[in-house]
This record gives sequence, C-alpha cells and structure tokens, in this order.
Amino acid sequence: MQMENRCLRRWIQRTILAFLLLALGCGFAPVSANAAVPKLPRFPSINPDGSEIVFSVGGDLWIVPVHGGVANRLTRHRFDDLHSSWSPDGQSLVFTSMRDGYMNLWRIQRDGTGTAQLTHSDRFLRAPHWSIDEQGMEIVTFSALLEADVYRDQRPYRISPQGGEHELLHQAFGSEPRLSPDGQRVVFTRGGYYHDWNHRRYRGPDAMNVWVLHRSEERFEAVTEWEGDDGSARWVDNNTLLFMSERQLDTVNLYRVNLDGDNRALQRITHFRGRGIQDFDVSRDGSMAVLQVWDRLYTLNLVDPRAEPKPLHIQTGDDGWDDHTLRWIDRDVTEAVLSPDGQVMAYIAYGRVYIRHVDEYSPTRAVIPDSHARHQDIAWSQDGLHLYFVSDADGTLSIYKAQVALTRDEIRLAHQQLPMESGALLAKSTATHVSRGPESAQHNYEHSVNSNVDDPLAPLHPNNPLDPLDSLDPSEPEPAGEPTDVPSSSQDKSQATEKSGPMAEQEDPARWHDAVQFRVVSVVVEDGNDRGVSPSPDGRSVAFRRGRGDLVVMDLLTKELRTLVKGWDSALHWRWSPDGRHLAYDQNDLNFSTIYLLLPRMVHTNP
Repeated sequence: MQMENRCLRRWIQRTILAFLLLALGCGFAPVSANAAVPKLPRFPSINPDGSEIVFSVGGDLWIVPVHGGVANRLTRHRFDDLHSSWSPDGQSLVFTSMRDGYMNLWRIQRDGTGTAQLTHSDRFLRAPHWSIDEQGMEIVTFSALLEADVYRDQRPYRISPQGGEHELLHQAFGSEPRLSPDGQRVVFTRGGYYHDWNHRRYRGPDAMNVWVLHRSEERFEAVTEWEGDDGSARWVDNNTLLFMSERQLDTVNLYRVNLDGDNRALQRITHFRGRGIQDFDVSRDGSMAVLQVWDRLYTLNLVDPRAEPKPLHIQTGDDGWDDHTLRWIDRDVTEAVLSPDGQVMAYIAYGRVYIRHVDEYSPTRAVIPDSHARHQDIAWSQDGLHLYFVSDADGTLSIYKAQVALTRDEIRLAHQQLPMESGALLAKSTATHVSRGPESAQHNYEHSVNSNVDDPLAPLHPNNPLDPLDSLDPSEPEPAGEPTDVPSSSQDKSQATEKSGPMAEQEDPARWHDAVQFRVVSVVVEDGNDRGVSPSPDGRSVAFRRGRGDLVVMDLLTKELRTLVKGWDSALHWRWSPDGRHLAYDQNDLNFSTIYLLLPRMVHTNP
C-alpha cells in the first residue's frame, strides 16, 4: 500500500513538472487578474535598440517589452493620442494628439512624464519621426497639408524637438518623410491623398510610390514605379529600405530594397494573405521591426533572413478609469424650458433630463441619472408641478412625467425629528416608482432617483433609516399624487384636484427649487411611438403626436385617448388655446401645401 502511494505521488509530481516545463517552453506568462488583451492596438513604434514598443489603444499610448507581457500606460486623455516615434537616445517620444481639437505634435518622456505641446496648428499633422539630420542635429519630421496649393497633397516639414516654427523639409509634395540614419537621404511617399491602404487593389493616377531625396546632390529619385500602391517606407540602414506594397498575393506585405548598385531587386519578406499589414516601424539599429495586422501586433527579426513574424502577446492592466467619462453637459444641450414661475430650468443634455435653479451657484440635478434611454420633448405643466418628457426606455417613444419626491429642506427637517419618525415620514412621502395600471406587468421603467445630495447633514445611504427607499414599507398604500378612482362628475373632479392638508405640501411648485429626488410616472406607454407632448393650460389633458403624424389628446383623469387628426406629416405642429378648449394645428397635405385648422378638444364629456 505504501509502495502504491509513493508511486502515485511521483506520478503527480512528474505530471506537474512536465506541465510547468511545457508552459515555460511555450512562453506562457502569468496574467494578472485585472489584465486584459488590448483591442485593436494600432500605430506601433519601436525604440532604437528594438527592446520596447509603444502602441495606441483606445486613444492612449502604452509601452510594452518587445517580447510581450503586461503593458504600462503612458498617456491618459479623453481625446486621441495616436502615432509616436522614439528619440535617438530612447528616452523620449514625440506623438500626435487631438488634445487641443487638432492633430498636433506633443512630446513625452519614456516614463510618461514631461508632456509638452510642440505645435499649435489648426491643421492635422501626421507621421512624426524623431531623427538626426546631416549636421548631427535632432529634428522631428512630419507631413501635413499646410500650404494653399492647387495640387492637393501633403508636404514634408521639420521642427525642433523643443517646438518652435516649422519649415519645409524640401519643396516636393509627399507624406511620411523619414531621414536615413546618417541624415543624407529622405524617403517619402508620393500619391495616396485620395485613398489609403484600406482601399485594396487600387490602380490609377493616385497610386502611391516610394521616392528618395539625395540631399547632398539635391536629386529626387523614384524607388518604385508601378500602377499599384507602394509606400510607408522605413530605413533599415543608410542604404536599405522596407516598405509596404500589395504587388503580390493581393495583400499588403513588407518588401526590402537596397539602394546601392544598379540592380534594385525587390524582396518580399512577409507572406500575409487576406488581411495585410496596416502599419509598421523599424528600430534605429535595424535589428527589429514591429507590424500591425488587423487587431494584432507582430515582431520580426530583421537580422535572421529566415525569421517569420511572431504575434505579440500583450495584456493591459485595469486602471479603473475606463468605466467613467467626463462630459461637459452644458455643451450637449438640445432642449431647454423654464418652469412657469421662471425659477427652474429643465433641459435635455446628452439625451438625459436635468433641472437646476436659475441662481448662479445652484447645483444641477439629473431627473433620471442612471439610464441608457434617450429622452426628449420636455414640457412643464401649467401649474409647475410636473415635468413631462418622452423616453425610449421601453423600446418605443413613450410619455412620462416627473414630480418632486424630496427636497433639501425636507431632509433638514427630517434630521431635526426623531430618527424613527423621520424614516416613517419620508417612507410615506417619497416612495419612488412608476404606476402603470394594467400595463405594469409589461413595462418596467422604474426609477428611484436619488440625485447628488450635497448637504453633509443629509446622507442617504442604503442602510440609513432616513433613506426613503430603505424605509419603504411595501404594505403601505401608494403615495398621493396620482388619482386611483375616476370621478363620475365634475363635482368629483374638483374634489379630486382640491389641495388640502399634506397634499397641499406635496403639490407646491416651489419644491422644484431645491429638489434632490424625483418620482417618475408613466402617462402614455403604448407601441405608437408617442412624442411631442404638450399639456393643456387647464391641466386636464395632454396632446401629442403618434406614429407618423396623428394628433392625439389624452384626458389625464379618465385616461381616454382621442385621435383628433390622422395624417402622414411628421412635421405636424399644434398649439393650445389659452383656455385649453381648442387646438390649432398646421399640417402638410398630399400636395405639400400647409393647411391651418382650429379644432375643439373633443375629449372631456363635461365642459
């Protein structure tokens, strides 16, 4: 028995050892629990000795060892950081960024510090490359469309790595300029202004070709000339170039050409089919290249003639910022309307409903903060108690209204009372749900809206007895604010809308001035795509557009719907009369002639 146990232990140990050796042999690397594979890494650049690679993912720059592993973030900005190039000493990078609204050149240290803007152009600057000229001075070359030329193409420019004024690198048109390691030659691409490498199998007058400027001789020379695309050349050494071409395999691959001698035979060094190379870079010492092919990066050893591209396995750490986006909602306002008392502005920004008091330092409150739905067509009721709006939360455009459920003053009052009494009071007065009647089982657009409460005396935590949502007793009846019984006479209607006691406190339009929590109630939730809601001046009805162009009115007490006008014109407009008894509207007929009509409301059975 002991012999069998020893054999079993040895077999387990050998199996584990074999698995570890296999893992090490296959290049497996430990993956952090927070690591993720980057999606669509682009625009790679490799440092001078070929040991590190910088690439762009999600509009930010990342750095990773040439053998792969966990990448570190270099930049963090809400606008795109894209192309990059290493300094000759490998300690800094120049990169393009949209931080100021245009694609300008910026500089950054290898450790992510010392970010500085080099150019302040109102045009897009592309293809930066940090190099050394024939006089031993460091320069940054780039291409852009800065001149008012009739011929539309980019020109090559140079600028100091410290910034300043740019100047033409040479007088010819061309893009992606790069100096040879000794600074004696400039390679650039001619053509391609009206198409790019994503335009497969292009043949025509705008085809890209590789050109070289011999600076000492001031002589231009075409390295490649054919009807298809060659371009994006990079120096391997002072006499050798790598460039992209799709002249074979109907796929963009890398080709090598030597500029010395009369016989400049082209050698294809990659063999991709289908999805080809989209971008690449070569280390300054010419030992290593990095390639972008669709959603992967590859490395290629340029010293070994038999080497093949190897996929680069990269993980990016979770920085905890990607789940949040800072937006200036005042720049995305599409609608705005003042409350009847002129003290509260409601508006739509970035598809959400917000309110704020007109005082300069009043906070902005999101009526529905946590929703992916789009909202539109806001309108105040005449008495200022309700804010109507349209939402697509249920898959169609439907009409809802919001009313104040809690104010800052009520929170302060609750804190001055006994905790238990406060909890009971708030539970009864601020229950937040959507009442739908018979349709409640089909739609579930429920919002418990607890906006930012800035008052430190009024925290609303999940286990706080003052939190109205935590204190809500499901056995309690629905809070007042929506009629549950339909009155059968005008006298009952007047009684149903009479304000007295606690109801009067809840139906005070001034509560919008410091509202922090809201109750959202459905008004019309059907499959008709209802929008353009407008309450009547007397508060008894709402009119809205249904479908393509039907004008519909709903009695808010009886919930009766009446289609007043049928039509196809989605640009239908209407207005209530001051007494709320008539509607005037304009509509295009089949001849696109606008007609104007006046209709009675025809909804209420009793005047």
